Order: sequence, then C-alpha cells, then structure tokens
Amino acid sequence: MIRTIAKNEIISAFRNKTALWLAIIFYLLAIVAALGGWKNFSTATQQRRQAKEMFRHQWVEQQANPHSAAHFGTYLFKPFTFISLFDTGLNNYTGNTYRVEAHNQAEMNHAVAQDSDTEMRFGELTIASLFQLFMPLLIIFLCFRSVSAERENQTIKLLFAQGLKPSTLLCGKITGNYLLVTAIILPAMLMMLIATAIREPGMLARMSYFNLGYLLYFLILTAVFVGISALAKSSKNALISSLGVWVLCFVMAPRLVAGFSSRLYPLPSRGEFNKMIETANSKGLQGDKDRTERQKDYLKEVLSRYKVDSVSQLPLNFNGLRMQYGEDYLSKVYLTINGQVEESIGKQQHIERLFGFLDPFIAMQQLSRALAGTDYNHHIHFHKQAQVYRDEFIRKLNLNMAYEDRNNLRSDYKVGPAFFKTMEDFSYSQPEANWAGCKHQLSLYALLFWLGITALAIGLISKKIAIN
Repeated sequence: MIRTIAKNEIISAFRNKTALWLAIIFYLLAIVAALGGWKNFSTATQQRRQAKEMFRHQWVEQQANPHSAAHFGTYLFKPFTFISLFDTGLNNYTGNTYRVEAHNQAEMNHAVAQDSDTEMRFGELTIASLFQLFMPLLIIFLCFRSVSAERENQTIKLLFAQGLKPSTLLCGKITGNYLLVTAIILPAMLMMLIATAIREPGMLARMSYFNLGYLLYFLILTAVFVGISALAKSSKNALISSLGVWVLCFVMAPRLVAGFSSRLYPLPSRGEFNKMIETANSKGLQGDKDRTERQKDYLKEVLSRYKVDSVSQLPLNFNGLRMQYGEDYLSKVYLTINGQVEESIGKQQHIERLFGFLDPFIAMQQLSRALAGTDYNHHIHFHKQAQVYRDEFIRKLNLNMAYEDRNNLRSDYKVGPAFFKTMEDFSYSQPEANWAGCKHQLSLYALLFWLGITALAIGLISKKIAIN
C-alpha cells in the first residue's frame, strides 16, 4: 500500500507538472550558482597562486639584513577546497591572507565581503543556499496538498473505509514526495561528486558526507511538511502554515540565534583587541614584569650564561637574541588574549549548535560548512598553522643575526638568496573529514534527533487524523 500511494503521489505531481516546473527552476538556479561559484573559485585560486609566487620570488631573491627582512616579511594565503565552491560558508567574511612580519601578530585580512557590499547584503547564490533555502520551498510546493487534498476531495474517508491505516497513508505520501525530491536532486549531487573526483580526489569523502547530510535533511523536511498537510483543514491553510514555518525557521531563527549568542558572549572590537595585546606586551601579563624590567632580567641571564660582564664581550649579536625574546613574549601574550576571544567564539558556536535541536536548518547549515571546510573551525585551523609558521620564520631571521653577525650592531650585515632559500615556503595541511565531523557532532545529533522526532510525530498525527 505504501508503494501504491507513493506511486500515485509521483504520477499526480507529474500530471499537474508541479515537479517538472520546480525541477526546471531548481536547475536553472543551480547552473547560475555553479557557474558563478566556479568563476569566483578559479579567479581567487589563480590570484592566490600568482601572489604566492610573486611574494616567494621577492623573498628568496632579496639581499638584506635579517631584521630588515623580518620587517619586510611576506604573506600567506588560505587555500580553499573545491567543495568550498558549493558552500562558501564564512570564507567571505573571515579573510584569506595572513601577514608575516616582525613585532606583530597579525589577524586574517582582506575578506571578500569588504569589496562586495551588494552581493554580501543579499547573500551569495551557492549550491548550499539552494539546498538549504530553495529546496525546502520546493518540498513545500510538492507536499502541501498531499494529505489536505485527499480531505478536500473526500477521498480520505473512502481510503480509511477500505481499511487503509492513517500511518500507511502518511508513510506513502512521505515516500512518494521524498522520491520526487531525490529524483530532482540526485543528478546534481552526482555531478558534484564527479567534479570533485576529477578536480580534488582527496575531498571525495567530504563530498560524499556532504550529499548524505543533505539527503537526510530533505527527508526530515518532507516528513515535516507532509505532517503539516495532514493537520491542516485545507490545502490553503497547509500552504500558509508551511510558508510560515519556512520564514520562521529558515529566515528569522538563524539571525535571532546569532544575535542572541553574540549578546550572551560579546567579543571585543579589532581596536580593543589590538589595544589589549599592546598593553599586555608593554606592562606584562598578570604576574609578569613590564617590558623594560623583563629585558633587563633577560640581559642578566644571557651575560651570566656566557660568563661575561657586558654586551660587547658576548660572542654574538645580543640584538638578535633580544628581539627574539621580545617575539617569544609577544607570542605568549597573543596566545593568552586570543585564547580568551576564541573561547567566547567557541561558546557562541556551541549555542548555535544547541539551537540545531530546535531548528534543522541551523544544524544542516553548521554541518554543511564543516564538510565544505568553510566554517570557523577550519578558519582557526589555518590561522594557527600560519601563526606557528610565522613564529619560526621570525625566529630563524633573528637567530641568524644573533649568531652569524658576531660584530654587534654592524649595520652593513646582509644575507642573500643562499640563506633566504633555506627558509621553507608555507604549506597548509587540510584536516580530514572525520576531524570536521567530530567538531560538529552536535549538529549531526540534532539532525538525527529531528529524524526521530518526525517519526514520532507522524505516529501521533496518524492517530489524530484517524479520530477525525
């Protein structure tokens, strides 16, 4: 009976051409999103590659004092996975370049949103936005008449009189509409898998989980909107109720949750953050001495270590050691204060994941970004690797000046390409798909929770329509 009802639901959708028109609209939008995403992705990738080659060439070919070279520094560029083409997530807002220079712990800069006011205001059209926002609308227009039309046509009583169970009717309606949804969406998902396998085979596992997550999401939504159709007294009421749920859960709730979490755990502005770093570096962290006293103590330690009485007697350039000591303390200050900010952001993220148990859209949005490598966790993962590289980069320059320029304060001391080429280029290691999944276990559990809730709700709705 479930198979028969599902078959009739599919035939009905194609008879009135609802599924056909919805599929056409979806693929037109998908083509626009894919072409726009590919253009942005390929342009950004090419620009990053060219900039990286240019900065690397400038670095290795210079002839300069190591400390001057440290001030000159270089730039690191965050690479994007091919899947980020389908879900840009936070990439447009978190910045994609990292400045490596002496005496400064940089933040990520040059976010796309800074130069794309109109597009960012209305939201970029991506495959993920189609899956998250348009597909629920498509499911609504497929499902809103599924049960309510049977009631309006008085066929539902006839079906029950012939022995059909209400639960069987609802399961058949859900099955038929879900098969329609998967028939529309699977070709797009297959093309995404093929494109990923060709372009970036290492991301195939992520792409597979990405698609499976959305298939689960669509199943939950199909059950929800068929349930609304079963409870509504008319198709008109079912459509209005379903659209109301869409506006509340898919448009308003994410913004309300983001605002609530940011108010609960407020963050300092960039200016306030930089001021905190400068103050702590100058006056010292809690329990530490100020900068002048710290440097005096360090000088005494170095003189004692080499058993000499003055800087001029040292067999090295103390300036190099002193600057590295300052860099080490700056890193300590940055890690301490930035750690506090990251803790607050982590709490904000946790609040949003918890709200996924109230809104499946929030859960799917979080999980989608994680699998595409465009969430906050991936941003921080890159930033931390870049920071470690930056610290070792500056350390090598300072120690070269300390141990190779033995004549203190020799202004004409320079090194050339032979030395600069020994400093390895930055290489970022993308985390595995399992790492991304572990970071968003709550989002996955929220989707599974919703699957269980919808199954339970269908049982309760079945009993209600049987009584009515």
